[in-house]
Amino acid sequence: EDNIDQVKLAANGSSIRVRYDQPVAVNGDVDTSLITLTYENPEGVDLELARVTSVSAEGNDLVLNLDTSVPSFAGAATLSIFEESALRTADDTARLARLNGLIVNTTGENIFRVDVDGADLASFEDPTNWSNSNPDFGFFPPPPTEGINFTTERALIGSSSVLFETTTNPQGLGATLVEDDHGLVVEQTGRYEISYWIYVESAEVGSQVNLFYLDDFSPVSSALLDTVPKNQWVKVSGSREFSVNFELATVLRVVGNAKVFVDALDIRIINDGR
Repeated sequence: EDNIDQVKLAANGSSIRVRYDQPVAVNGDVDTSLITLTYENPEGVDLELARVTSVSAEGNDLVLNLDTSVPSFAGAATLSIFEESALRTADDTARLARLNGLIVNTTGENIFRVDVDGADLASFEDPTNWSNSNPDFGFFPPPPTEGINFTTERALIGSSSVLFETTTNPQGLGATLVEDDHGLVVEQTGRYEISYWIYVESAEVGSQVNLFYLDDFSPVSSALLDTVPKNQWVKVSGSREFSVNFELATVLRVVGNAKVFVDALDIRIINDGR
């Protein structure tokens, strides 16, 4: 189909779909070492490259499952498939052709990867773009304030991140950050993948980070900070439905006492029709 990308990375980065012009099948064991994925992390980012762990067939698609998610902020990705024994046409009359260095298309675009007043919202480069806290909800005032700051101490992308360093948790909320809408609205009804990366230095038992929206306060993506691997960047993700024109007033919150950095916020539609 002309409007379908031949090679497509899932919105959550955990699998790749390869589209063929006829039904395909997996017959026997797949030598995944003959399927290679390459991409570049941004300068200064040291994350393990994803590798293919298993392959399945769905109609005209091969689905390549990965051992770790490809970061949404990774550089251009390419895929090569030299496995010829187990990957065949569904009628078992021919092997699938080799693929060499095909571009891996991403699903949708990060809504927060935009330039607002000279700053990228996704990488937390400017606190003034995240300053509309509402005291009626019991949230902290705009940063910087006790428990929350924009900092260059650590960053996954760009030069800064948000640092939550909470020693008290007034009203049970911890430190909270609310993004001003800046005219950011959902342009297409659908289900969206929502993720961010955290770097935990310390956390008391039961402390957590979560992200939610003010329409229902239900966490979309969250993590118990005392169970997260310490001193490394870890992805937190979830998904929810949005209707067209929904205003993206996004709340990041830490409940309990912890020192945790947050960076690389990503919101993208799961099915972009391609």
